[in-house]
Amino acid sequence: MGLLGSKNSKEQDNHEPAPRPYKAPVAPSNLLVLHRLGSQFFDADGDLAHEFYEQVSSSDGRVTMRRVTHGLRQQGMVALEHPRLHPDCPCIMLMM
Repeated sequence: MGLLGSKNSKEQDNHEPAPRPYKAPVAPSNLLVLHRLGSQFFDADGDLAHEFYEQVSSSDGRVTMRRVTHGLRQQGMVALEHPRLHPDCPCIMLMM
């Protein structure tokens, strides 16, 4: 028989491992999200919007709208009104 099934190994493995000291669970520091990247843009005038359009008149006199994609800068980081949980939260939440 192998080592696991022999009588001698059962007699020798009588001791139990020492109990571990209790450690209180600690929430990770990145559990809450306080800021997010804004989805809006600023134009040259300082207006804030998701999209900007300008009027363009063609040679036959028709007026159409054309989307502006140049000269815009992103809004940047925006503070959230209420903190939110991080989507990759490594903790199990349980309400009792």
